[in-house]
Amino acid sequence: MVDFWVERFNRYVIETIGQQVGSPEDRLLTLTRLVKREGLDLHEITFRAWAAQDSDIAAKVREVDHGRYAFIRSLFEEMGFAGEELEMRTRIWLIVASARCTMDFPVSEDMPGDIFEQSHTFLVRKPM
Repeated sequence: MVDFWVERFNRYVIETIGQQVGSPEDRLLTLTRLVKREGLDLHEITFRAWAAQDSDIAAKVREVDHGRYAFIRSLFEEMGFAGEELEMRTRIWLIVASARCTMDFPVSEDMPGDIFEQSHTFLVRKPM
């Protein structure tokens, strides 16, 4: 089961987005939409809870985390971010992508639309 998760929910996604042409912002947005559309974050909490109990699963989850981190970081780096900006954007994107389906945010008139896509817009914006 964990091998299927590693392959389908991680390697496949990174390879698919990695092969796309276009700006890094567009590729990251495509990834953001893919995660949401296909529910690729639905099993995150399950595997992380399992990893807390099983060292073999924990090793696989770490492998996934490191692969995701490297890929997302490369996109933000390609956008021109460096240093602390690069690290924080990478980590925040990964946290939002992993936890989006585990939290029930109230709908707010101040935040119309999808929080996942809004976070994308926020994270790719260059500081003033």
